[in-house]
Amino acid sequence: MPVVTRADCTQMEVTETFKFDFDATSNQFSAELCSVDDIDFQACEGANGTNNDLEAYYERLVNEEKAKEDNLTKLRKTLVGKGGNKCNTAIESFLATKGIDLMTK
Repeated sequence: MPVVTRADCTQMEVTETFKFDFDATSNQFSAELCSVDDIDFQACEGANGTNNDLEAYYERLVNEEKAKEDNLTKLRKTLVGKGGNKCNTAIESFLATKGIDLMTK
């Protein structure tokens, strides 16, 4: 899996109208999307006031117990962060699992 230092994150705010019906005779429930009135795109709100950042957004979900810490750990294997040669280190580590050893000069 390719690695990146960070990824933008966009969330949507949507205004929709639905119609729900329940037929007691047949015990059938149905739902219909009637209209989509408005769609607004905005930066995701992340943890610690860090917005427009996928890792920070997922961290916020973990903090709110809406996502699992294990999945954040998996995400961080792809979103490796900036600085400290993290991207190159992650690439070299991945290649090593495939038996490829890069010789550095």
